[in-house]
Amino acid sequence: EDIDILIALNKPSLEKFAKDVKENGTIIYDSRIGDVEVDKNVNIIKVPSIEIAEKFGNTRTANTALIGVLMELKKTLAPESYENAIKHMFASKPKVIDINIDVLKAGAQWVKDNS
Repeated sequence: EDIDILIALNKPSLEKFAKDVKENGTIIYDSRIGDVEVDKNVNIIKVPSIEIAEKFGNTRTANTALIGVLMELKKTLAPESYENAIKHMFASKPKVIDINIDVLKAGAQWVKDNS
């Protein structure tokens, strides 16, 4: 029980780590997984991350949509820091940088529109 925030894109990860989220922590996960059962007070956010990624033509960016939700909710780092991290992570694949930044922003916008 030492995780403040859990981001999960698949059911096995969600089921394995949900119990480790602290009281009043946050679980952010793809809505296609379904519901999650937790035995304490945690903030649960189901995000249509795959649908968000599909709008930009690449479902492999769904995890970036979840990170966009985190970026908007927690405000611990400036959006530019997330964008710079994406640029660094995908430096060897420059074609996917812009789509990941677009999906990051779309995830942030989704939480603004749905909270």
